[in-house]
Order: sequence, then structure tokens, then C-alpha cells
Amino acid sequence: MNDSATVSNTAQEKLKQDVAAVTSQRDTLQKQLDAATATVKSLQSEVAQLRGQGDTAASKQKASDVEVARLRGELELAKKAQLDSEQSGVRLKAAEDAVMASRAKSAEAERAAATAADAATKAKQQVSDLLAEKASMQLKIESLNAELARKAAVIDDAIAAAAAAKGKK
Repeated sequence: MNDSATVSNTAQEKLKQDVAAVTSQRDTLQKQLDAATATVKSLQSEVAQLRGQGDTAASKQKASDVEVARLRGELELAKKAQLDSEQSGVRLKAAEDAVMASRAKSAEAERAAATAADAATKAKQQVSDLLAEKASMQLKIESLNAELARKAAVIDDAIAAAAAAKGKK
């Protein structure tokens, strides 16, 4: 009877060690999941910021397009109304310079919008990757929790069996 109690105690100690190891693994995975969740939130914030920058760049581009259209109209009026005067030549040159500057601003705004869109796409991919990793970790956690529950049930059964065996003797 003493040998079976020693074997039972050894089995219980082994099961306790297994439960402690699985609990430690679960805690580690939970910390990793928490870190991944924080990273996802940070990336979502960055995506929102990049979207805002993209919207701002698009607004600037629209304003530049309106400005270009306005300046083109002014240029045409200057050509028609004051072709023969020296002063109209100066105004024409100024309007042309403004159109070129506006085009440069428009091109810059387009590049900024493209850069923002690329950054947003990359951020979305990172968010997607992190969400997939989170889901994978969640499945691992659920699996470890199920394994922990199974081992706890085995321990409980072993304890109940040992108690029953002890009660019969």
C-alpha cells in the first residue's frame, strides 16, 4: 500500500508539474497576444493618421486643380484683352509662372497622395498579418486551455480513484 501511495504521489507531482508548465506556456502566449493586440492598435492608429494625411493631400490637390483652372482662365483673359500692351505681357508672364508653380504643387500633392496611399496599404497589410497572428495565437491558447482542463480532469480522476482505493482498503 505504501508503494501505491508513492506511485500515486509521484503521478500527482508529475501532473502538478505538467499543469504548472502548461500554465506558464499559457501565460507566455497571453503576454504575446497582449503585445500583438497593442501592436495592432498602434498600427490601426497609424493607418488612421495616414488616411488623414491622404485626405489632406487629396484636398490640396483639388485646391491646386481649382487654382490651375482659375489661373488658366486669367491667362486667356489677359491674352485676349491686352495683347498689344506691355503691361499685359508682364501679367501674362506672371500668370504663366503661377500656372507652373501650381502644376508643381499639384504634382507634389499627387506624389504625397501616392506615398500616403502606399503607406496605408502597407499598414493595412501589417494589420492583416497581425490579426492573423492574433487568431493563430488565440487558437493556441484555446488548445492549451483545453489541454490544461483535460490534465486537470485526469488529476481529479486520479485523486478520486486513489481516494476510492484508499477508502476500500
